[in-house]
Amino acid sequence: MNIIESAIQMKKHHTDHRDLLAESKWGRLQRNAADKNVFLFGGTTACDFFLEKYGQYYDIKAVLDNDGKKADHRYESFSKIKLTEKYKGLLVKSPDELKKYPADEVVVIITSTNYYEEIAEQLKQMNILYYYALLLMEAYSCRYIPFRIKESCESVKKGFEKKIYDRTGFNQYVWADVRRFHGFSKRPIQNNKIVFMTFGKYMDHGKYIAEELLRQELPVELVWLVNDKKETRVPQGIRMIEFRDRESLCYELATAKIWVSDVELPLAVRKRKGQIYIQTKHWAGVTLKKFYFDAPTLLTEPAKVHHWKKDFRMIDYMITGSEFDSQSCRRGFRFKKEIWEIGSPRSDIIFRNKDIKEKVYDYCGCKADKKLLLYAPTYRYAQSEGSNTPEVRAVDLDYERLLEVLRKRFDGEWKILLRLHPAVAKYSKEMKLSKDVIDVSNYDDVQELVAAAEIMISDYSSVMFETAFAKRPVFLFTTDYQEYIEKEYDLLIGIDSLPFPRAESNEELFQCILSFDEERYRESVGSFLKAYGVNEDGNASKRAAAHIKGLLKLSDKED
Repeated sequence: MNIIESAIQMKKHHTDHRDLLAESKWGRLQRNAADKNVFLFGGTTACDFFLEKYGQYYDIKAVLDNDGKKADHRYESFSKIKLTEKYKGLLVKSPDELKKYPADEVVVIITSTNYYEEIAEQLKQMNILYYYALLLMEAYSCRYIPFRIKESCESVKKGFEKKIYDRTGFNQYVWADVRRFHGFSKRPIQNNKIVFMTFGKYMDHGKYIAEELLRQELPVELVWLVNDKKETRVPQGIRMIEFRDRESLCYELATAKIWVSDVELPLAVRKRKGQIYIQTKHWAGVTLKKFYFDAPTLLTEPAKVHHWKKDFRMIDYMITGSEFDSQSCRRGFRFKKEIWEIGSPRSDIIFRNKDIKEKVYDYCGCKADKKLLLYAPTYRYAQSEGSNTPEVRAVDLDYERLLEVLRKRFDGEWKILLRLHPAVAKYSKEMKLSKDVIDVSNYDDVQELVAAAEIMISDYSSVMFETAFAKRPVFLFTTDYQEYIEKEYDLLIGIDSLPFPRAESNEELFQCILSFDEERYRESVGSFLKAYGVNEDGNASKRAAAHIKGLLKLSDKED
């Protein structure tokens, strides 16, 4: 057992030193040490540990020690290891050595395992900006997790850790985030900061809530969590943080007043007293399929269920778009707190689509005289037993014949936009499509596509209802209906009770289109939306912003 493992076993890494907890991260050390003068401070045995394990990656100027008797001696005279040629001339120096360098050009790695807090305070008094505790970096890195047991029982250890992971989803990377988040949880909550999260892109309900807050010029700081800053475009006034930047991600979540999300937050996150979590969920006012705790077929993975339980307990408010939506969310999320039944912010765009239509046409390279049909099938699960991996399954839609039928029934020239579900969007590149079928699977915001299209074809995707909010035609192409309801998802609504014409073959689909009665369809959709208590009118974002202003106690700047 080495010096670090021994210190961890004796719980010497437990500290309330806020700055050390927040800053002592390997990633931060590596970034700051690249162009600065690096020193080790204290603890000969731990110094040996560092030099032996990490010395090759750093250029150490000297070892600092408060014992004046060691000053200006070679470190090798105190070391118990055989030093490499690189460090045979390494000297021990008094901490006053640091005064020879500008404070912002020094990095100190505190190697003492007993007095690292006191040394940190000493360095702080000397105005040193960058100092890191080796014990904390090692203890809270991926290498040491709370399930560590005796080295001699390696096989038992691995089995125990696997059991914990299978049940909770906590692996070493999650534990690293737990430590990061805990460190930042000692920072003050910023009462005007709102963090938004969805599937790593700029889209969904949060997008339209954020833009409404910007439009009203409210004194709020808006932070968006994304997969890639370079591939994401956000309006001025929104700051982006990448998921891979775990330090910044944990900091923003730990110090924000409000979280707005339509998916589960990272597993390591714990809501602090005074923080507010608004869950928007990633569908609109009606959804076809059962979800979360209301869907027995989804409760087969303990780690995933544990994550849901932990996340949903933190939710303070939910945004829904209908009475039906509110009731299904009560069951699916096991949610008993306040619901804002105000409509679906992302659906607002469908009621004012002129500018968006031009944007979509430009993206697709279509002329303004073309009409658009959006084909948006959902994914299927892989057939292998026990697999929850999404895949694309061929449904053999006859695109060429479909275009002929569209021209015959609705006149004009048409383009078909193919939008695969985000979970399987990558597979669209493997498909051979004609010039009149445009792949938009990687277009970030599906609502913009819905707003631009005049007709939709889907199968079991709940995006179908958003086209219906504007009373535009929706056709269902369900070639595997029986298999889907038996093996994939339980439905909340019987598919034949929907107001949309349904077909199980190309010929049936074409007949549905050719015989489409618009007046009867609009009446049927209207009755359906009324029966399900749908509250969609294009103003949900304004109502959501009003609720958030109330939570932040902001005055209204508008006339």
